[in-house]
Amino acid sequence: MISGFSDRHSTRAAVVGLLPSPNPRHGCLKLRVDFGAGGAQMFDCQVRPRRDARHLRLRVRSADALLLTCPLRTSRRQMIAFIEQHVDWIQTQVATVSKPLSALAWLRKNPSLNAHGKSLEVRFFTAARRPEARHRFVDEGRAIALFAGVNASARVGPRETVEVQRSLREFAKEVLAARVYFQAERLDLENMPTRITVRDQRSRWGSCASSGALSLNWRLVLLPPELADYVILHELAHLRELNHSSRFWALLERYDPQRKAHEGALNALSERLMSVGRNDAG
Repeated sequence: MISGFSDRHSTRAAVVGLLPSPNPRHGCLKLRVDFGAGGAQMFDCQVRPRRDARHLRLRVRSADALLLTCPLRTSRRQMIAFIEQHVDWIQTQVATVSKPLSALAWLRKNPSLNAHGKSLEVRFFTAARRPEARHRFVDEGRAIALFAGVNASARVGPRETVEVQRSLREFAKEVLAARVYFQAERLDLENMPTRITVRDQRSRWGSCASSGALSLNWRLVLLPPELADYVILHELAHLRELNHSSRFWALLERYDPQRKAHEGALNALSERLMSVGRNDAG
């Protein structure tokens, strides 16, 4: 983050820094939003310029993350002015955001993960000591067992939460990288990713850098398989078109003919899933 950067023309919303953005055409602002008597709060605001956007649109993606979609060449001053006009609305929306669930609590309510294009039943296992591999494919590959340290079917405590989060992150790193290479080979791509990392992004499902490096959100494994594939195909399309031009969307529709339906379904799930594991340690 670049500290000390502020917009002096704002009173209720101010940019206090810039966050690294793998896509040079996008950006991520560190905002301080003043709710008056409700105090001030910091937000990460992802900026998404769109060629087809006619107006600015704002979404609250989680309790501390915003998404601003805007026409190309929208100035930062225009962005801040628009956010200022919607400060009261932001405060109302944030108040309705559900409390984040730990990864363990989410999986106990939704015992399914995707891997290799399939949905797998989630189970937990314990051991006297931490195993070398924190996950195991069981039941002839129809289920995935995650190491939970202690009996995860009992109460949800801090230790169980940390162990399952670590197991889930390890699982995501393995299966998401494998899926990227599978899709790249299936499409017979000339441009292959130079690197794949799996991280804990606040609002993005994935990103592609000009170097060809892909960064994916570990929460992709919580999605239905077709939606996880959509995100991966979206980022693979950026290896040829590092933009959101008409050429990019045409290419993505070749990769995924149902991309519009998948994008809509993903948007409907994003706000809730992005909060999963947000406060987990490890």
